[in-house]
Amino acid sequence: MGNKVGYKHGLSHTKLYRIWEGMRFRCEKGDKYYDKYYVERGIKVCDDWKDNFLAFREWALNNGYQDGLTIDRIDNYGDYCPENCRWVTTAEQNRNRTNNRRIEYNGKTQTLAEWAKELSINYWTLIYRFDKLGMTSEEAFETPVNKDRFFRYNGQIKTLKEWSKCVNVPYKTLCKRQCNGWSIEKMLTTPYRCPKRQAEEDAIYGYG
Repeated sequence: MGNKVGYKHGLSHTKLYRIWEGMRFRCEKGDKYYDKYYVERGIKVCDDWKDNFLAFREWALNNGYQDGLTIDRIDNYGDYCPENCRWVTTAEQNRNRTNNRRIEYNGKTQTLAEWAKELSINYWTLIYRFDKLGMTSEEAFETPVNKDRFFRYNGQIKTLKEWSKCVNVPYKTLCKRQCNGWSIEKMLTTPYRCPKRQAEEDAIYGYG
């Protein structure tokens, strides 16, 4: 009982205690940012550490903890537990991040962040192109940067303005549909009805 949360161990001011609290916070639902990277991926703090700082502290001191080091999960898809954690420098941890992917392009392989810097394309634009649009490296790196987002449908990738012309639906209508959470298929295949005509028909048929 003496090593559970709430026990007055006098160590709550230490950096190691803050590391332990941060680890637990990242894995508890309720934070919009961390939920995406931890809770929704099923990453947890093991039972031995979750409510037991002193057990975590003992492991840390016996496994190379020093001020200036950070806790790192060896397998980014695994839990915080003794067999999956180690103490590393910040630089080493950054190299182990999930989003630090390596991409081959024109016979050269480097991280996505390095490609973003070399090609002067926003990093998150590239993330969107790879993860949401499923672009190849050639498509992601060679498609001109446009202030309008690209959307993939039926194997084609176009901006919303370009899709507007293809499906004969006003651009503003497509934007509204997007803001309302419509899927790209529903946005493009739902026929456009002139608001005035729609209101007239609703009145005639008693829908108003």
